[in-house]
Amino acid sequence: MKKTLKTITLITISLLIIFQGLFLEGCSRVKESETVLVGVVTDVEKQKPVYGVKIDLKSTTSDKTYTGKTDGEGKYQIYCEEGYYTLKATKSGYSDYEKNVILSKGRNQEDFYISEILPKPCSLNGSVISESDQKPIEGATVQIGSNIVKTDKSGKFKMEKLPVGEFSTWVTAVGYEPLNTTVKLTRGINATTFKLKPLGKTGNTNSTQTTEAKRNVEYAISPSYLEDYKAHSIRIIYPENEKHEYWLVSMDRYTKHLIYDEYVEKGEILYFGNEIYRKVGNDWKVADFATVPSQPDTPIQMDLQNVLYFFNFEDPDVEIKEIGKEKMNGYNTRKFTIKSKTNAPKEKTIDVTIWIIDSLDDLKLNRVITRIKGKNAYDIESNSWAQIDVNFTDIGAGNVLKKPANIKQ
Repeated sequence: MKKTLKTITLITISLLIIFQGLFLEGCSRVKESETVLVGVVTDVEKQKPVYGVKIDLKSTTSDKTYTGKTDGEGKYQIYCEEGYYTLKATKSGYSDYEKNVILSKGRNQEDFYISEILPKPCSLNGSVISESDQKPIEGATVQIGSNIVKTDKSGKFKMEKLPVGEFSTWVTAVGYEPLNTTVKLTRGINATTFKLKPLGKTGNTNSTQTTEAKRNVEYAISPSYLEDYKAHSIRIIYPENEKHEYWLVSMDRYTKHLIYDEYVEKGEILYFGNEIYRKVGNDWKVADFATVPSQPDTPIQMDLQNVLYFFNFEDPDVEIKEIGKEKMNGYNTRKFTIKSKTNAPKEKTIDVTIWIIDSLDDLKLNRVITRIKGKNAYDIESNSWAQIDVNFTDIGAGNVLKKPANIKQ
């Protein structure tokens, strides 16, 4: 009897599981007569799903609007009618995302990224002078994060709308050694003076140099300080094994051509002053600023600045070795390895090779990085790391970009 009851119980449980599976499958299956839009919204910086994003689907042919919201996994699902729509995603503290979509019967998918808006309550007033004679340096480049300005005839500069915090800063000028230092910004107006050492001089009394990070004797310079270069970057992100690839031509700070393939999305964008154009088929169309990245070289710069930090400052967890000279990307270079020690913390698990241009004939290229290859540092926020191969060519070569002729609204 007990055996019979046990058998009946097991059969009952099995049937319940089967019926439950059929029920869930039926709920998730989209009928042929229905139209549904699904997708995942991801934070572009943290590479994490974003919860609570409001998705509005507004018909462009009627007054109908359908609304949904992302769940804890960043997923959304909206049942609607087939047709032409404007998709708009909004969330407090994040940039808006807007795109025109065409939905057909059945299941449609639209995954996209949004970026967090950082508060920017700071400004920085400063000047760049020569360490040897205290004279102002005109045309020096000051870069704080992705913000870049040049000094005027009096060696002065001003940056508005900066976030609070400590930021790696590059100050460069022709005929002077580049300075990589740290700037700490607080709310309101901040002021500082950068002192550059003329090439060939010794000693460094720059008062803004951080005392916590000692400068290495060897140092490298970002190619972007010249604002005129080509870059090709391949990133394979693990453990997801996602391949992201970028081709960038930079004519100056405001004129750049980007081709990208980010695993889930690919495209081509041209930044031309205050105008942005996106390639659609064979035509160029005016793009909405809200739908494209404001800094097209951000993924390249993230890898570059991370490697520069480990190379330019002494770190007890990281070993730097010069392993010879080599011709790379058409330049004479010195070749270095940057490798973390076995007991280094997770966020310092770096193992890359870099090639630095060795040219005393052209001082603006001397010490500029032309290639980075290897395993970049582990990102503890996203629990991922990237295998990278970044190449910089045509640095300071006068790259020219032209506005496309076939522009459509």
